Amino acid sequence: MINTFVKKLINYGLIPGITNAEANRIRLINLIAIIPYPLFLFSTIYCALFDYPRIVYTNLIPLTATPLILYLNQRGKYTYSKLLFLCSNALVILIYYKLMDNEISMFFYFFPIILCFLLFY
Repeated sequence: MINTFVKKLINYGLIPGITNAEANRIRLINLIAIIPYPLFLFSTIYCALFDYPRIVYTNLIPLTATPLILYLNQRGKYTYSKLLFLCSNALVILIYYKLMDNEISMFFYFFPIILCFLLFY
């Protein structure tokens, strides 16, 4: 049951007539957007219970961006979906960088993610 639901989410937005390469990109964006969603949801609830409002507000960015990404893919707006994906994740990285008092090691932690962003374009 969960397996079929996850497969539907990963294939969300695929329409007949698109190329195989574009279909793989859409699946990859959906997969990368969906995987951290439970973690952001858990972290938001935990931080809300223990009074960390800045983290809650920052986590709301990917929590609202992921359904929008899936919606844009479903509507066939693949370019806007990729753009929203890149911008929302870059904004989260920037905000956490500033919240950690400009700790440079955070960029080294997210460096592989930033490299993955370049593969989309």
